[in-house]
Amino acid sequence: MLLDLGIEIIIKAAKQFRLMSQVMGFDVDIKKISSGFRVVRGAILKNNSKVDYAVAGSSGVWSVTIQDGQGPVIFNGDDLLQNGIALKGLLAKSLEKSYTLASMLKEKLNRDFIVSPVITFSNPNAIFEAIPKMVRGVYITSGKDAVALIENTDVQLIDNNTIEEIYKILKL
Repeated sequence: MLLDLGIEIIIKAAKQFRLMSQVMGFDVDIKKISSGFRVVRGAILKNNSKVDYAVAGSSGVWSVTIQDGQGPVIFNGDDLLQNGIALKGLLAKSLEKSYTLASMLKEKLNRDFIVSPVITFSNPNAIFEAIPKMVRGVYITSGKDAVALIENTDVQLIDNNTIEEIYKILKL
């Protein structure tokens, strides 16, 4: 019994280490984004929740949610599924954080912003099979393609001064 407990602890620690290394890998990738884009990791929203990454740049404002897990990712018409398991609430959570961030920016800057939600799968072994680029208003992408998505998808053009104002708000 004690051996089983020890093995379970080691397995859980290994999973946590793998997740942290994938997030760190994404952290390295997102920091390669073009100059002029500002990235804040763990930006605190007004309801005390956090967005994994908030990005402000010439293409708009982005709320990035990191999802772990490997294997096929599909959309069945209702939910995202990975390895046949529904990722319940993931789309709604991502949308909610983007709406909260947009509301917070409007409150602080007295201007409407479109905050585009993105779910990025950090595990390089996540396989995208016939999944649309956007599901229910949320962009779905791999960790390696997230930077290109953000840089090359113009949602709301933002000037450099506004990018800096948004960055100051987000990094608090």
